[in-house]
Amino acid sequence: MIALYPEPNLASAANNYYFSAPEPSVQNEYDGRVDYNVSASERFFVRYSHRTSTRPSRAICRNRPSGGLWETITLAANNISGNLDSTISPTATNELRLGYSRVNSLLGVPDTVNYNAQLGIKGIPPGLGSANDTGLTLFSPSNYAQVGTQNYWPNTNNFGIYQINDTFSKVLGTHVMKFGMQLMREYNFRLASRFARAT
Repeated sequence: MIALYPEPNLASAANNYYFSAPEPSVQNEYDGRVDYNVSASERFFVRYSHRTSTRPSRAICRNRPSGGLWETITLAANNISGNLDSTISPTATNELRLGYSRVNSLLGVPDTVNYNAQLGIKGIPPGLGSANDTGLTLFSPSNYAQVGTQNYWPNTNNFGIYQINDTFSKVLGTHVMKFGMQLMREYNFRLASRFARAT
C-alpha cells in the first residue's frame, strides 16, 4: 500500500505533499417554448428545459487511486410543461396545466481500474457490477492521508414528479368563484454502494 503514496514534494516532515488538482466544470442549458392560438377562445403553450452539469471534485494525488475524496458529479435535469387556457363564456374560464420534471444525479468513481484485483485484496463481494468493479477499498492509515475510493460511491439519486392542475373560474356578479384539482405523482430512486468494496 505504501507504493500508492507519492514521493514528498515539500520539505517538511509531515504534510509534505501538495497537489492542486484541476476541477473542470461543463454545463449545458437549453430552453424552448412554443405558443399556439388554437382558436379565439383557446391558447396553448408548451415549454421544455434541459440542464446538464459534470465536474470532478479534487483528488489528493496525481494518477493514483483516489484519496477518499475524489469523485465525479453528474447532474441531468429535464422539465416539460404545458398550459391550455380556455374561455368558455364571457364569465367562465378554465386553465389546464401539465408538467413533468426529472433530475438524475450520480456521484461517481473517477477510477477506471479495479485496484483490488490488481493488488490481490480479498473479500470483495462479487456480482455487484459498477458498485465495486473499479476503484480501491478505502484505507485510512494513522498519520497518512486516506487512499482508496469513497465507501458510498457510486451513488445514484433520481427524482421525478408528474403534475396535473386544473382551475375553473366563474364570475358571479361581483364575486369570482374558483374550483380546481391537482394530481401529483413522485418518483424517487436512490442506490448507494455502501461498503461494496469492503472495509
